[in-house]
Amino acid sequence: MIHPFANVCFVGEVKNPGKTIPKTLISGTSTVAVLYILTNVSYLAVLSPQEIISSASRVIYSASREGQLPFLFSMLNNHSCPVVAVTKIIILSSVVIIPSNLIKLIKYLMLASSLVEVLYTIALLKLRYREPHLHRPYKVNQNNGFTFLLALHE
Repeated sequence: MIHPFANVCFVGEVKNPGKTIPKTLISGTSTVAVLYILTNVSYLAVLSPQEIISSASRVIYSASREGQLPFLFSMLNNHSCPVVAVTKIIILSSVVIIPSNLIKLIKYLMLASSLVEVLYTIALLKLRYREPHLHRPYKVNQNNGFTFLLALHE
């Protein structure tokens, strides 16, 4: 997961950080936002809503075929469409869209991203337990997942 202020600790190495850091944050965020909007506009211009749902369901279908998700999601109907994966996308999208409250949507997004960080931490610990002698060229920070677990406890 990418955090926008994760590298602010390098302020001491930057000449004139009072001007440089705000400029880079604004220009970087603006560039990413423009690219994101242009990408989505191009998707909407080229694909129909059915094709967009189908492409999202194909990601779930592929993950299921690779054994990363339950086998249920790789089942196809007579038209070679992953119906269970499409149904999952529709249900999850409806749950998020129906309330249409921006604050709730942001809270759901933050909860989901926090849960993903917990899963990353669990996977990291599992890998370190199962493969203790595996070469690791860099150390991964585990604090984010643990912090979330502690916050849930309170």
